[in-house]
Amino acid sequence: MGFELWTEHISQAYLQSSSKLLREVYFPSKKHLQAHVSYIMKLLLPLYGLSDGSNYWQATFAEQFRKKSSIQTVASDMPLLFRQARGHLTGLLASYVEDKEACGDSLFSQLTVGTRKRFEVKSRAYDNMHFSVVYIDRSHNSFNIHQRPYIDRLKPLPSDAKLVLLRQYRAQFTWLIHSRPDLRDVTGKLAQVTEKSLNISYVKQYNTTVRYLEDTRHLTIRICKLDPESLHVRVYSDASFSSNTDHSSQLGCSVLLSDKHDNACILQYDSYKCRRVARSVLCAETHAFSDAFYSAHAA
Repeated sequence: MGFELWTEHISQAYLQSSSKLLREVYFPSKKHLQAHVSYIMKLLLPLYGLSDGSNYWQATFAEQFRKKSSIQTVASDMPLLFRQARGHLTGLLASYVEDKEACGDSLFSQLTVGTRKRFEVKSRAYDNMHFSVVYIDRSHNSFNIHQRPYIDRLKPLPSDAKLVLLRQYRAQFTWLIHSRPDLRDVTGKLAQVTEKSLNISYVKQYNTTVRYLEDTRHLTIRICKLDPESLHVRVYSDASFSSNTDHSSQLGCSVLLSDKHDNACILQYDSYKCRRVARSVLCAETHAFSDAFYSAHAA
């Protein structure tokens, strides 16, 4: 396809929104302005931390492309934009707050340059990139997705950790599943811990996983070049019957795009609690298979 891949960072994205807040928001200013007199100030533009702040920015960002470059938005996912020409995809652009990542042909690259005139944007990064909490390194005919700097910052839990601390630490695992499918199951298990069920075994499970990540920090998701003439979808599903603390079943699936040479690029992976009551191993496996089939069909 001859696509390029690049990332860009938009400085103070929310403050570059084109429309003002539709609701009234006030905040005290003495602490922020270091003044001797306290003022009540009205917020005009969205800021980080407002529940609806991202809506203003995403609408501004998408509108910029719709007007000038015929790039369309996905109705169900505003941060994802695409462009087609003669029935073929020519570019994709995804944004996460102030970070955006794009791939496309030379024309798509030129069309997206217009954002530099409208927004305050830093220089584009190619090959070795950083998008949100994910790092992308380019090697021969492939891209490798990893989060090694994030793994290096992980710390073990103290043996007497309370639920508040466990919640803070397990949230770090939630970010790591962007590049480590093998963490999806343990994050699901730790997410089910409550004040009543918390015990030393969960702390040990977390610390064991941290050591495992340190030993396997070299692992990456590899996106390689595939043979376009033999593309097909492969799906794998599995179920762990009645393995959760509430005796519900844990389901999982992986969806890959493959070719005749057994090269593959992962499209989707998940591990989650079964919402339906499974009264046998066969029932749980059937639920996992049907969910995986739906995911493959959507892909």
